[in-house]
Order: sequence, then C-alpha cells, then structure tokens
Amino acid sequence: MKNLLFFTLLLFALHSSAQEAYNKGDVFIDVQTGASFIGGIIGGGVHYGVTPHISVGANLSTHSLDLKSKYQTAFVPELSADLHFDHRITTDWYSGLSVGYGFWQSNTPDGHSSGSCDRSSSSIPDKFRREHPGNFVLWNVHLGFRYFIFKNVGLNGEVAFGNALSFKVGVSVKI
Repeated sequence: MKNLLFFTLLLFALHSSAQEAYNKGDVFIDVQTGASFIGGIIGGGVHYGVTPHISVGANLSTHSLDLKSKYQTAFVPELSADLHFDHRITTDWYSGLSVGYGFWQSNTPDGHSSGSCDRSSSSIPDKFRREHPGNFVLWNVHLGFRYFIFKNVGLNGEVAFGNALSFKVGVSVKI
C-alpha cells in the first residue's frame, strides 16, 4: 500500500512540474532509436517553434541493416516541418512532412567497400537496397508526440509513412 501511495504521489508531482508542452520560440532536442523496414534507426534532431502551431527542424539518423555478411548503413540528414495541434500542459501532438537524402555506406567484414549487394535474397531490406543502389531521396508524412514528465525533459514517439515506413521512440529536451 505504501508503494502504491508513493507511486501515485510521484506521478502527481511529475505532472505538476511540467509546463505547456509547446510554445512559439521553443527549441526541442530529440534523441531517438527505432526501426524501419530497411533497418534499425539511431538519430536525433533539433526543432524550433516558428509560430504557435508550426515548427521546423533538422534531423540526422542512421538506418543500419545486415545483408548476408555485408554491413550496410544509410546516413540520412533531413529537414522537417510540423503542425502542432494539441496544446496540453504535458503532451505535444504533431504531424508533419520530412524530406531527406540517404547516403549509403557499404562495407564487407574485411573492410573493403562494396557498391553492390547480393541479389539472391528477397527480404524487404535487400529489395530496398537493390531498388536504391546509389544515394536516394527519403520522404515521409509523420505523426508524433512528446510527453513531458519533467519541466524540460520528456519522452517522444513518432510513426512515419513514406518511402521508408518507420517507428521511433526517444527522449526530448526543451531548451
């Protein structure tokens, strides 16, 4: 019973320490990890609140996959514009568009660069890599949220639909 009471009081304390989740002029730094059908994602970004409902940002992420003993990674810098539509005290819901450019880096285990991939496999990452043998444009429409559990620190999540379907979760810091 003591634990339940302590946990309830902690939740109320965390909830009351937060401020409005999104305002014009806010700067958010996000660190995220996730998955897409072309591989695992690690990345982050910076976003700036231009108006009370619109923010713009820049992200950098890596999409890594393993194709039959070849280690392949796409480095993706991207720009995004988001529409924030639910002004709550602790939750920031947004939807937006992102456009980026994927730079493939491909290395065999012995360290030699390889510009091709094994065409005998039929998995989705192999198919995506065969369809995009060089660098490529990535675009998506995304839906996301930030939930602030402390005044300037919160959790985030995002689902993106485009030419690379993805799901990301992470931590947000408001400056």
